[in-house]
Amino acid sequence: AASRTADGGLRIAEQGPLSCPDGSSYAPSVTECRPGADGRTSCVGVNPDGSTYTVGISR
Repeated sequence: AASRTADGGLRIAEQGPLSCPDGSSYAPSVTECRPGADGRTSCVGVNPDGSTYTVGISR
C-alpha cells in the first residue's frame, strides 16, 4: 500500500511475506521517499528489524 506523507513524501509498505520464484520468501519492508531541499528525492528502505538500505529510483 502506498500513501503520501505530511511533508510531501511517499511511503510504500509491501504486503507480505513476499515469495520468490525459487519458493523462498522474505519479510516485507517499507520504502520512504522524501523531497530534498535541492529538488531531488531520496528513498530509503526499512526492514522489519530496523536496518535500512538505499532505494534508487530513476525516470
